[in-house]
Amino acid sequence: MGSSTWIRARGSSFVAASLLLLIWRPSLATADTSLPSFDSSYPRVHSVTSTEITLALSLNEVGHVYYAVVPKDHAAPSIAELKAQGSLSTSPLSGVESCGVFSIGTPNSALSYTIGVTEDRSECVVPDEYFIRQPGFYGLDTEETIELLYPKCKLCPKLYPGGEYDIYLLASDAAGNDQTALPGPLTVLIPTATSAVDGIYRPPNFDSTIGLPSVYQSGGTYMKLVVTMEQAAELAYVVTLATQPPPDMFSIFAENGITTGIIGRHRRHRSLLEHHTIHGSGYITKGVHNILKGVTSEIFVMSLTEVTAYTVHFAARSQSATGVYLYQAVTTQLDMSTITKQRPVASITSSIITATNTAPIAVRVTWDRDVTGFLCT
Repeated sequence: MGSSTWIRARGSSFVAASLLLLIWRPSLATADTSLPSFDSSYPRVHSVTSTEITLALSLNEVGHVYYAVVPKDHAAPSIAELKAQGSLSTSPLSGVESCGVFSIGTPNSALSYTIGVTEDRSECVVPDEYFIRQPGFYGLDTEETIELLYPKCKLCPKLYPGGEYDIYLLASDAAGNDQTALPGPLTVLIPTATSAVDGIYRPPNFDSTIGLPSVYQSGGTYMKLVVTMEQAAELAYVVTLATQPPPDMFSIFAENGITTGIIGRHRRHRSLLEHHTIHGSGYITKGVHNILKGVTSEIFVMSLTEVTAYTVHFAARSQSATGVYLYQAVTTQLDMSTITKQRPVASITSSIITATNTAPIAVRVTWDRDVTGFLCT
């Protein structure tokens, strides 16, 4: 708002000048506090060969994914250990055979990243340029401090053909927000150069060309789903109300009577649903199916309620030729809703009907949906 004052100009007259007071308030940017997350059905193992592991990753925002590979069934690293691997470290992560960081520059996009495998089992020698040497205090005759610029698991990975490994991943966004819990590990079996070409070395994935599980037909009290896998797999599912908290992968298997042998190791990740389903009240229905490679399979979900929103939670595992089970790290969700229950509608057509007491009459009956049988009187 302006205010007037009088000032003397040259000569004897006075001139009114207007002083405009400007107040500038800088806009305060809202801090990013939202946690990053992997998109549905990610992370996943795309392929495993005797020379490299290829992962498919997709985050909901720009950021980084830290990874650590440990021998199968080894204790999981903590979130702090995974996040600290990009800093100076004199002590390697316990039991970690390979580690590193992937940069995610495009959100909500499937991106491929590789982790190397080596045949060389000799002792890895870290080059001098990867060390930082600090001299002793004030020129005194004390030992110099030597620190690795990167953890040894990054400079000297030790993943070998024939080995079984768990891959742990941590998502972090550009603002430094981290996931509060690690997804279950991706389990891989690294083949040797002489292994069968058609062997199973990675967890199963849903067929990328056909897509994720989908609803083929919706009814009042049932749903007909279709699913296709890239390799033979054991597919388990539970159905919950859409408002129910999601279960983790181990809980889905446990609810279907399948023992994974590693639930105790991941007890801290077990969901609220598992707590409820142990007492028989957290799911609507459940099931297990053996899915053949590349074959579209039908799954009928029964005992539902009309006009109700549900979520189907899937978990899958495959079995290698050596009997090792390889588990998906995350579950896949399918949202679906039932409709109002309606009676099947028939259309009846026939040729000209002539009066007869004994001859059969040809009648064509067409239904608007699949029926299990009908009575004609």
